[in-house]
Amino acid sequence: DQSEAENAAARDAALAGAKAFYTVDYTAGQQHWLDQLCSVSTQAGCIVYQNVIVPSLWSQLEEKKIATTVEVSAQEKVQEQVASVGIV
Repeated sequence: DQSEAENAAARDAALAGAKAFYTVDYTAGQQHWLDQLCSVSTQAGCIVYQNVIVPSLWSQLEEKKIATTVEVSAQEKVQEQVASVGIV
């Protein structure tokens, strides 16, 4: 089923993105983290990481000597709720 394949691809991308973002080692350097993030991102996502996210977070990560390794796993969606937006 196409939607199952799409859901699996979206799940895998989300897991890879979360793992890349939260696995940080200040001793490996800013470029290493950026490379890790870009390896699981679209080109547009990589540009955002390169120009906005990594530069704004790196000094804090380095200053606090952050070194984390994470494991991520998919959880079953319990409920889907879409908020309706009204015009005021």
